[in-house]
Amino acid sequence: MDLRQRLRRLTDQSVEHDREQHRIRGRISSMRAEIQRNTEQMPSAQADAESAHAWAKADFTASIEGKDFDKPGQMGAAIVAAGRRLDADKIESTVLGKIGAFSLSLQHQYTHAYTVEIAGKDTYDVFLDNVNEADPVGTGQRVANTIRKLVDKPEQLEERNAELEGQIPSLEKQLGPWADAGKLA
Repeated sequence: MDLRQRLRRLTDQSVEHDREQHRIRGRISSMRAEIQRNTEQMPSAQADAESAHAWAKADFTASIEGKDFDKPGQMGAAIVAAGRRLDADKIESTVLGKIGAFSLSLQHQYTHAYTVEIAGKDTYDVFLDNVNEADPVGTGQRVANTIRKLVDKPEQLEERNAELEGQIPSLEKQLGPWADAGKLA
């Protein structure tokens, strides 16, 4: 192999090393940013978890457009009916009502797709890809399940932070100068 080929190979390896170092630094940076977001979200997640826990312990109740419901399927039927009216009338959003301490609203996304927005201290979404074909029982269950899952949200955030904090040191160990840098000098 002649000198030019070896030089080219070493230069390519150096460039690839630099790219990999950049990717690792970017990954570490994004992990630290996620830890920061999770930490900032913790108080609202804790408050929503307490509200969700209180709601889950009580009998099911929801109020949609001024009507009270005691079953998820009934609530889902009211949500789907409201979505169909919004879709027919080309309205972008509406406040639906409440379920426990959470307020519900419906937001148009595109074509016939809507999002049920569940708002406590933070906001959580249930996506309906086509409100005209949405299953009322399934919609009601998805909203109820989304709220039930909030009970575990603070623990999930803490676990995720611990996982990320455990990965960062091993990534930092991969940072360093290229071993063959002296060959290019």
